[in-house]
Amino acid sequence: MRFVTTCHKAGFEEYGHRLLAGWHHFPKEAELWWYTENYEIPATERVFTQDINQIHKLVEFKERYKNYISPQFDMDVVRFSHKVYAAVDALHDYDGIGGWIDADCVPYKDIPYSMLVDMLGDSYVACFQRPGSYTETGFWLINCAHESHKAFMNLWQAWYDQDAFVQLPGWTDCHTFDATVYRSKVKVNNLSGEFGTDLSLHPMAKTEIAKYLDHCKGERKTEGFSPENFFRSEADALHEAAQSG
Repeated sequence: MRFVTTCHKAGFEEYGHRLLAGWHHFPKEAELWWYTENYEIPATERVFTQDINQIHKLVEFKERYKNYISPQFDMDVVRFSHKVYAAVDALHDYDGIGGWIDADCVPYKDIPYSMLVDMLGDSYVACFQRPGSYTETGFWLINCAHESHKAFMNLWQAWYDQDAFVQLPGWTDCHTFDATVYRSKVKVNNLSGEFGTDLSLHPMAKTEIAKYLDHCKGERKTEGFSPENFFRSEADALHEAAQSG
């Protein structure tokens, strides 16, 4: 089982260190490929660092858009392209269960291997879809042994290599992910369940995985805690931070 993440140096210092410190909560079968950019992270068991600048297609893409200034969050294509190129680089030729985990996720309790396997089930991809909005891509799983896997990875990256992302209503990795799922017609397990239309737009914080993993996205990054999480109190989060610090 291979997970992938990336963030810049300031992101690691603000929030990414929590993911690294909590990686021991992931099952022993899970490794993490961490793509860095001009910084190093402390050596940690089952965590392997990769230099994101070695992904030549990403470097070429960023060079083409080096003068682009995004007018709004969901059009900051260069920022979100890092996630896609890192995921494709790590998982394209892999044949186990692959997954993405945003660097602002906080593992705080031992995650059962069987739960992760069951989340994927017989689907190609398991993710947190949100009807009426784009998928929450802070955490997803993919069956890299599936017959459609390499074609899916190729198509996802092609939105960037061919500058085709401009066709989409938004330019985040979420939008290109959804467009790839739609065009590929792969089987999806929507992990959001009854919380897919929740007004918080944070279904991951209310489902089973939240008992073990807290995705502290957006304004939650600084404190390292999601107030929507039914299973993790703010007091617990503060205690965990004190223990790890």
